[in-house]
Amino acid sequence: QELLAADCRAEACWEEFEGPGHHLVLRFSRPCPLGGRESINCEWIGYYAKDGRILRDEETPVDETYLKNVLTHNTIERAHLYQVLPDLYEAYKDLPMDAD
Repeated sequence: QELLAADCRAEACWEEFEGPGHHLVLRFSRPCPLGGRESINCEWIGYYAKDGRILRDEETPVDETYLKNVLTHNTIERAHLYQVLPDLYEAYKDLPMDAD
């Protein structure tokens, strides 16, 4: 309850890609003192959730090439988010959560 009152959020999701592989992601976010939100993500490569259970995906290729590709993807994604999120935040920050 204390975290909810402080507008802190925790979310879990899993991702799958065109090739074999799953990632289980836990995301925690909180308001920043100067505005906006800070987000911390933890990612477990080779795991996913199904029917309330966490399962290992043995087909996820956890080798150096795959890990470099994930790092490259995340770096590009963060750079893109850095460009678009400030404008989105400014446009939506005062609207209700269900506003489009």
